Amino acid sequence: MKTKKAVCHSRVGGNPLGSLAIVFAGLLACPLALAQSQQPPPASVGFSINPDNPKIHGGFSFARTASGLPILNFTTVLRDSASRPMTGEQEVTFLMCPSKEGGSATWSEVQKLTADAHGMITAPIGTAHPEGFPVGLVNSGEAPWLGWQVGEGPEQQARLDLTLLTTNMYWNFLQYQSELDRKSAELEAKGEDGSRVRGEYQRALGFTDAEFSPIRDTADRLAAQLKELSAQSSAITCVPQSDPEHPASRPSPAERTERRKRIEQLSPEDKEKLRQLADQRKSAVQEAVAGLRAALGPDLVARTDEFVEFGGGGVLPHPLPAPAGGRGSKAEDEGRQ
Repeated sequence: MKTKKAVCHSRVGGNPLGSLAIVFAGLLACPLALAQSQQPPPASVGFSINPDNPKIHGGFSFARTASGLPILNFTTVLRDSASRPMTGEQEVTFLMCPSKEGGSATWSEVQKLTADAHGMITAPIGTAHPEGFPVGLVNSGEAPWLGWQVGEGPEQQARLDLTLLTTNMYWNFLQYQSELDRKSAELEAKGEDGSRVRGEYQRALGFTDAEFSPIRDTADRLAAQLKELSAQSSAITCVPQSDPEHPASRPSPAERTERRKRIEQLSPEDKEKLRQLADQRKSAVQEAVAGLRAALGPDLVARTDEFVEFGGGGVLPHPLPAPAGGRGSKAEDEGRQ
């Protein structure tokens, strides 16, 4: 592998970025078992590679190599100017840029990758650099936009905002902390000690009660906000939540199927309401994470970033599964953009 100075070229037309969706991995099945792991679950952000086939997903997730090097695992499909899959060995340049369009790349890496018959590649970005992937460029906002190009060609599609990945991981982390608090309260209601479950992440981070307080408070507030938004959505679709008192629960396949059917039958006005609720949900998560990072301050944020982004460890399978809650109708997908 080699590296080179690169300039970010925005592509006009071509393969547009499909629906961007926050994706969860393995939502909580057993709070106590999760607490014993001392790690938040891995998370990823996925996006639709082929608008004509929403089942084909790409995605990106942070991970570490066996030697501890930070990398970004990235999966996508390479296409030529006629939108045909590019197969076989390809030289791909990955670019970290400060803006969504134009400008020079702050960081770049070139890898020789083999695309399959569908043009699919999976790249461990950062392995060509001794320091690995520059996560700090994402967390600081200095250069959070990821672009990629084949050879000397234009960028393959619209750049991806990697801050969504950090936001998603914090969201995952906060949901699990809220769930641990809920499980702890259940244990204490039975006369059992719930402190070990409640304080598992705090101990893993090495935070004092005062240092961890903003995390717990944010988790509680966000859980309440999302529960209310979910209730409003359920009122429109007439499909109840799988467990209203369990914000981290996932709907069953039957519930997802029923929800999709109900959404397809909704009036345009109700579909618009669902899109608005989806926007409110996304804004609530983004504002909660931004507020928490500001409240923690630089030193605690650095420690929390490391735990949240890499504590989950494993890499998700590719192609990524559909978003938690199932892939819904076009109305739902547009609401997630």
